[in-house]
Amino acid sequence: VITGVADDTNTAKVALVGVENKPGVAATVFKALAAKNVDVDMIVQSIRAVGEPKTDLIFTVAMDDVVLAREVLAELQKTVDIEAVNIDERMAKVSIIGAGMLGQPGVAAQMFDILSQ
Repeated sequence: VITGVADDTNTAKVALVGVENKPGVAATVFKALAAKNVDVDMIVQSIRAVGEPKTDLIFTVAMDDVVLAREVLAELQKTVDIEAVNIDERMAKVSIIGAGMLGQPGVAAQMFDILSQ
């Protein structure tokens, strides 16, 4: 099922912690980044708990865009309720490649098992 693995060490994880959980906020964040030509990849929005007024918005950017992204987000914090901006530059993005992985339970377990060794 798995035919290859690709990695990208030229990426940073941006975590916007405690973002107001209402429609349009994520669009505002990504519009501000796009206006400065910051390319965003791999977006995850996680709700802390049902009814929680805050959410966390996590995404990746290229290392070349980290300084600019940090500046854009610092400016955005003046008008958008964001508790913290955390940027992790010590990470990599790993992708597994192969046909038929969907519907094959255990593929992620196999990948993480191999990575742990």
